[in-house]
Amino acid sequence: MGFVAGLGVPTGMGVPTYYIDGGGENVWDANTYATIIFDNSGSMNQVITAMTSAAIGPYFSSGSAAGGDGVKNEDSLRSQLQDLYASGDIEGAPTYNTNNATNGKTEFEKHVQVRSLGENSVEYMYKPYYYNPNTTWPANPVQSATGYHQAAFVTPSNFVQVVVCNESNSIYHDGHNGSTFDVSSEITSTYKTHVTALKHALSGPSAIYNNITTSWQNERAGDRVDGEKPSFTLVYVDPGVNGAAAHDGPDVGFGFGTTASQRFWWEGVYEGDGVYGLDAIDTSTTNNNPVQGHNYSLNDFQDVTAWNGKSNALELVFLYDKANTSSVPYWKGVLFDAVTKNIYI
Repeated sequence: MGFVAGLGVPTGMGVPTYYIDGGGENVWDANTYATIIFDNSGSMNQVITAMTSAAIGPYFSSGSAAGGDGVKNEDSLRSQLQDLYASGDIEGAPTYNTNNATNGKTEFEKHVQVRSLGENSVEYMYKPYYYNPNTTWPANPVQSATGYHQAAFVTPSNFVQVVVCNESNSIYHDGHNGSTFDVSSEITSTYKTHVTALKHALSGPSAIYNNITTSWQNERAGDRVDGEKPSFTLVYVDPGVNGAAAHDGPDVGFGFGTTASQRFWWEGVYEGDGVYGLDAIDTSTTNNNPVQGHNYSLNDFQDVTAWNGKSNALELVFLYDKANTSSVPYWKGVLFDAVTKNIYI
């Protein structure tokens, strides 16, 4: 296990320009749950099919287990992750186990969910999905109404949330590129609600956040009745959009200028500072009572998740003009890099 360069620059809390491949103290086991969500609002339509194949394409690229001649599909996460859910021999060589109940296929499909949704990238970080027994996987997995506390997540050891989205401006910020902005209204009330709910959902039982107006306020992961303390890995992948003209924001260490959405995540979500973080900390009052400096960023991510005693990670992966890249091998590499940023395979 060595040091490798990340895609763009990995930016986990306290993680430098280079990181340990498959790093973190966590191990991907049969109780690891992963949700991968793609932005289907329009700007990434041309790559949704490729990314879906990269995530949950077939286990074999040719042959089959029944024929004893299956060749593993190197361009699908399934071929690498499914074996980790096997309770018996794997579907691949040398055993070619055809029993889906023991070869990992059924359990993989219960634990790894893929959806194409809109631009609510922060919201999707705290709404994992679980298996829907009433439909054919992967269609329509169930969105957890109680987040990580959902009873369907049986003895969870790790939660991985990956959101691939390149434009959230209409929902979370004013949509200007990095060089032009309105300092009075850079972050929307919708974003503030979503990031507050995310912090609360990830927090321990003793945490208190003010002015939470969603049904999530009593559904903290730290309140799990089974006592489980899973690790959390949240990864935002931004492919970049509209060529060089859109990347007119500052280079914050990635080797290229940032788009509005990238700069918003870096400054507003990740650091709570700079242009998109100007109103990340609310010092206003409600009914003449201070809001107590409510933090609308995730720069306290490690403090929020410290209750579980695990290695947790918030990662940003910024890419340059990749919203038109439809290569399945390319996206398989991006997604594998994302899901293994904090979990060793």
